[in-house]
Amino acid sequence: MPAALPPVPAHARLATFAAGCFWGVEDAYLHLPGVLAVTSGYTNGTVPDPTYRQVCGGDTGHAEAVRIVFDPSLVSYDALLELFWNIHDPTQVDRQGPDVGSQYRTGIFTHDGDQERIARASVTAAQPYFPRPIATRIEPAGTFWAAEDSHQRYFETHGQGGCHPRRRGWPVVTARLVRSDAEWSRILPADRFRILRQGGTEAPFCSAYLEAKHHGAGVYRCAGCGLELFESTGKFESGTGWPSFHTALRGRVEEFPDRSHGMERVEIRCFRCGGHLGHVFEDGPRPTGRRFCANGLSLEFVPA
Repeated sequence: MPAALPPVPAHARLATFAAGCFWGVEDAYLHLPGVLAVTSGYTNGTVPDPTYRQVCGGDTGHAEAVRIVFDPSLVSYDALLELFWNIHDPTQVDRQGPDVGSQYRTGIFTHDGDQERIARASVTAAQPYFPRPIATRIEPAGTFWAAEDSHQRYFETHGQGGCHPRRRGWPVVTARLVRSDAEWSRILPADRFRILRQGGTEAPFCSAYLEAKHHGAGVYRCAGCGLELFESTGKFESGTGWPSFHTALRGRVEEFPDRSHGMERVEIRCFRCGGHLGHVFEDGPRPTGRRFCANGLSLEFVPA
């Protein structure tokens, strides 16, 4: 028999995702703080109340999906999407790993216009992390049919590991961190606030630069939100007096035109919190020919 759908409290919202076999997707979201309930089931097909056997036959048009009840005061829709990109390969079409068929397609099924807008922005933010085009479909959520009881909390009841291994390398980051200037001023020291939130620039060859010269292997992260931005393997001595890198971690540094002070430059900011880092120039060494010139105070070094 199909499982009963849990109620949606007045303060909660719904999200529906398809990312291959629903066992692993369900298990991933069950462990995310702010998620109140997860149900495995079938959505956006043509046959009412389908069975697992019918869906696996490929003739109902349904996707194996999960229906998520979440508290938006504890976890954002953006954060749900960020996990979505990290638990499957969204470039695969009508399959996921060894599971083949349209029921295993990747999909985001939106419940209102805001979710559609956020989902489309999330696709754009996630694309740099993948070598092939993202194939995830964004569609309005249709009727969701709960799967049979035997498919609910499958890994909890069967004691098996997830069939959705986390991606290798740096995690996909698509969720933004938004704080007011008043909040940032309480969190950041004055010198870092001036640079990260007000676009300031530290003097060349300052103490932060001199300290960075002695760093070994490790990673440089945003001093505002902690997002990893540069690896030490991409650092080089530019002679300018500011920490310089020929490569930024993919998807984590945004670029914007900057015409301030009568100059044509390209500003770089942290993707997650929008903190000002510095500028990027096209006069760097191989392999990129670029120079990401960052304020030392905008970064924190974490040794390997």
